[in-house]
Amino acid sequence: SWDSDSGHWTEAHTIEDVVCGDVILIDGQSNSVASDYHGEQLGDIEKSTFVRSYGSSVVGTDVIEDDSFGIAVANSPYIHAAIGQWGLRMANRLSTEESMPILVINGAVGGTSVWSHQRNESNPSDVSSIYGRLLWRVQQAAVSDAVRAIVWHQGEADGTVPYNDYLAMWTAMY
Repeated sequence: SWDSDSGHWTEAHTIEDVVCGDVILIDGQSNSVASDYHGEQLGDIEKSTFVRSYGSSVVGTDVIEDDSFGIAVANSPYIHAAIGQWGLRMANRLSTEESMPILVINGAVGGTSVWSHQRNESNPSDVSSIYGRLLWRVQQAAVSDAVRAIVWHQGEADGTVPYNDYLAMWTAMY
């Protein structure tokens, strides 16, 4: 606040952990991981301070070792702030077009079926499960009520699953 007696600004309140912008989740298998499978090293060219992620997309319980925000990256999978190449491209376009920051949390795991993404009903944030790791990251980032979209890209692992079974599993996961 302005102190008219001293002619200086003085701190009135400190606010931390301000989150603004849209929150998008990505999930599925390798097409959602979308790392640099061909070693071209082009994905991270589009890094932007306005596109962030939270934690690590590591496969395993080590996810709890990474509890911080970071500028989103695309080349390498399963690392801090990894959101994949098309995830980064999408987020940059949205950020530019909507003039707002974007937070993307990618929980995809390559070579998985829709069944392997199901929720552990007895412990939804079980970090030994794909669903639980993504939920844990969303909860730790404190954006559970702010998710604007969930992008799911998966399919070939379930090519022989009947449509109604697939739909039921996807709906339960959602």
